[in-house]
Amino acid sequence: MSGAQGIVAGGAHAPMDARGLTRRALLALGAGAATAVALRTWPGGAPLAAPRATAVPAHLRRATWTALADRRLATSAGTPLELAAVRDLSPALARRDDAFRLVFRTPAAATGPGFGQGIQRLEHAGIGAFDLFLTPGRRGRRWLTLAATIDRRTGP
Repeated sequence: MSGAQGIVAGGAHAPMDARGLTRRALLALGAGAATAVALRTWPGGAPLAAPRATAVPAHLRRATWTALADRRLATSAGTPLELAAVRDLSPALARRDDAFRLVFRTPAAATGPGFGQGIQRLEHAGIGAFDLFLTPGRRGRRWLTLAATIDRRTGP
């Protein structure tokens, strides 16, 4: 036998590299590590942590808005808003919890001409404070309507 030799499983000899490990031993280690990952455990049987599902904030779920008894909100600047409607984005997406449109109204006298376009910090007694992108709708003599589109769909 020429060169350094090592003993591996079953008593067979295989050439060793400069660090004292055989190719066969390295392959076995790699296969063991791959198996441990595939089985979601580390050596010793401790399970890997499962990926945490991120909770969907309440203000991004249709069920939150349809169940509201108190439909009054306010912007962080104190402008009053009222939830006027929760609408479907399309007939194909009817009643989905992850795709809907919120329609708010506010007294026209409480807002300036450019109010509503962009991200607004909203506050609700039951939901808390959150940010929504609002777009202005119709401005009448009494009311300004604003809409927020929620679309969290990740697939077709």
